Amino acid sequence: MKRAVLCSAICFGALTALAKDDPRTLSEFASAFRRGHNASNTHVLDSLVCWSNSTAEQRRNMRALLRENLDRQITKIEIKPFTTAADYYPPPMNPNIPPTNVFFVYYNYTVSAPSGNRYLIGMTGHTFKIVIAEGWRARLLRPILDVRSNQTLQPTPSWLVSFCSHD
Repeated sequence: MKRAVLCSAICFGALTALAKDDPRTLSEFASAFRRGHNASNTHVLDSLVCWSNSTAEQRRNMRALLRENLDRQITKIEIKPFTTAADYYPPPMNPNIPPTNVFFVYYNYTVSAPSGNRYLIGMTGHTFKIVIAEGWRARLLRPILDVRSNQTLQPTPSWLVSFCSHD
């Protein structure tokens, strides 16, 4: 009897742990990402990505992107609806799951000089996952310095999206 109770407790604990990294709402996704990032837990971050139908290069690039800012503190997270691919430059092509939202992660956020990444997220089954798509540029927010005035330019949505680069 004790063995059955112990086994049930272990199984329940394992299911509870898995549920934490199986986000069914946008707020659960944001919490799981923040928790994984703050703990530098790459297993949690990797579990938030839909890896199906992705190439070895795409997987390598996504893992590198998720790990590149682990030493920086997240100061702000935003989630916005994904409208159409035409709203982004370059547009995401051949996503491995249909995108539903854009997930913005800011590090050392200031209005005049935001810095961070953006990820497409979508539903697979009943959980939110990061989408892998060709041509999607995840590094989004870099301060732009006006060389004439030596001032950081105020970001606006029109150039913010078109300026992003990922090399």
